[in-house]
Amino acid sequence: MKIRVFENQLEAKTAAAEQIADSLDGNSAKLVCATGGTMVEFYREFCRTNQDRAIDLRGVRFFNLDEYYGIEMDPALPEGKDQSFARYLSDNLFRPLGIDVDSQVRLVPHREDGLEQYRTELACSGGELITILGIGKNGHIAFNEPGTMIEDSIRVVNLSEGTIIDNYKANFEAFGYSFDEMPRKACTIGPREILSSNRIIVLCFGKTKKHAFEQAVFGTIDASCPASYLQTHENVEWYVDSALLR
Repeated sequence: MKIRVFENQLEAKTAAAEQIADSLDGNSAKLVCATGGTMVEFYREFCRTNQDRAIDLRGVRFFNLDEYYGIEMDPALPEGKDQSFARYLSDNLFRPLGIDVDSQVRLVPHREDGLEQYRTELACSGGELITILGIGKNGHIAFNEPGTMIEDSIRVVNLSEGTIIDNYKANFEAFGYSFDEMPRKACTIGPREILSSNRIIVLCFGKTKKHAFEQAVFGTIDASCPASYLQTHENVEWYVDSALLR
């Protein structure tokens, strides 16, 4: 495990974006993509790096890390009204880089074969598997909430009350959604898939994430903090800011 500390979030996100872009350039690879507020600026830097350096992404396939259950991407809706993670990645990553739809693999939890198709694509596509993660204040990674077992795989899960509240305030509230409209379930890849990655990049910033970070990196490995399972992987890089460590 490596912990890379930067003065601020932008420096950390830029460094992570440049490293990932360089490792993907001209190679066959799979990139599992997180979403959320932390990642908006990261993807902006990733797109800038790719454009500035003319990175060749033709051999890369892109996978959503997770998706809300019951929400389907609707391109006809204005930005912000479509809160699907598929739309988020389309707006922040795929469209800016001109990523072909055939290179995108989405989690489609409402379709009967959606999860199995995703699992097959993730296992069978060639190249290095790189997973980008954030971490929740309760130690969740993707939507693997406390109580998740290390062997758990892709599945539909119930969101914790804390995650529902945090995500509502961060995303849904500003666009006029009522709290009752906030999804209570999601589909997520599990620790099994995350830990099968060749490399795992974790972005974690600010004093509100300090407790989760300390549990994940220095705490006991158990289901109370699913991010602690990352201690069992030999190639995890944490990108953090100085505010996290104060």
